Amino acid sequence: MERAAAIQLGSWFESKNRKPLVLRGARQVGKSTLVRLFAQARGLTLYEVNLERHLYLRDVFHSGDLSRILGELQGICGDIRERRSSILFLDEIQAVPEALPAVGAHF
Repeated sequence: MERAAAIQLGSWFESKNRKPLVLRGARQVGKSTLVRLFAQARGLTLYEVNLERHLYLRDVFHSGDLSRILGELQGICGDIRERRSSILFLDEIQAVPEALPAVGAHF
């Protein structure tokens, strides 16, 4: 199963018109590890934000202000550069329900 998930992740990443990807599954089955290993194997920069640790971002995502959202995310993980060779990973996104619609609306 891990191999199939990695292949699907690769297909998503190679897509020219990719949209945000949501990995769904039970807790503690390796979704975060999959993303980390994928980024490492591809030599990608991984910008990871665990939303359980940054609950104040609820208000930021709820604002819908893309500049504010990106500013806060960069404040956490540093200047996000090289979009083609990096992944922004919002881990534990269910902790901030406002994040999913905000990401879907802007990206």
